[in-house]
Amino acid sequence: MGETTGIRAAPPRGEAAAPARRTRVPVLEIAVRCDIGRVRRTNQDTYRVDADHGVVVVADGMGGHRAGEVASRIAADTVLERMICLEGPAELDPSSALGHLGRSVEEANAALFRAIADNSDLQGMGTTLVAVVFCNGHVYHAHVGDSRLYRWRAGTLESLTRDHSLVQSLLDRGVFGSREQARAAGVGTHILTRGLGVEQNLDVELGSHPVEHGDVYLLCTDGLTNMIDDPGLAELFSEHGYDVHLVADRMLEMALAEGGVDNVTLVLVRPVG
Repeated sequence: MGETTGIRAAPPRGEAAAPARRTRVPVLEIAVRCDIGRVRRTNQDTYRVDADHGVVVVADGMGGHRAGEVASRIAADTVLERMICLEGPAELDPSSALGHLGRSVEEANAALFRAIADNSDLQGMGTTLVAVVFCNGHVYHAHVGDSRLYRWRAGTLESLTRDHSLVQSLLDRGVFGSREQARAAGVGTHILTRGLGVEQNLDVELGSHPVEHGDVYLLCTDGLTNMIDDPGLAELFSEHGYDVHLVADRMLEMALAEGGVDNVTLVLVRPVG
């Protein structure tokens, strides 16, 4: 059974808006879809959303690793807790907000190793993670692994993250011209080069971009992107515009129709004020 969540941080029509907050977090419209898929027996994906603080986290327990669902939950909870512990990241200046986000992911990695030390049954667990914070007129993001962040802007879909995977590294080096060529040569599409819980010294990739009116952001696990390629995702955005709840429904439906071979988690975020 899939999980469907819609979050609207804007006040209902006819009601006065609350007094302006000291923070600089935009009003966010958020749609979440999380589904076990059609093949897996457990759901190792985890998402966390705190619209008041502008924080969204998506984590994917690494396939083939023990207790992947535990790893994704610990990592997502740790990042969320660290990002709201200072009364919200928007209280920080832009550079501090990005640095704090990066440290929160490093702390999530450390939390996994502490859990493993306390319980040997968790040995080998790991997770990917992508996290964003909307504040200061920007979206700040951090990621490790192949869970992704996309931006839909003015009719164009752009990936704001690059997978930490063997396939992506070979594409970056020019060994193959496309993912299809790499797959045809026998390169596994699920081989990661980074992940939380893998090494104690974690290399977190960070970035920031100005937010513009009309932007829609997509955080997702590879259970979505392995079923729907980027042109397919862009087509869904083109067809359904700014209705993030309808777009989310269609993305999940298509991923399941294409086979749903993995857990599918997606979070769509539209800053509206």
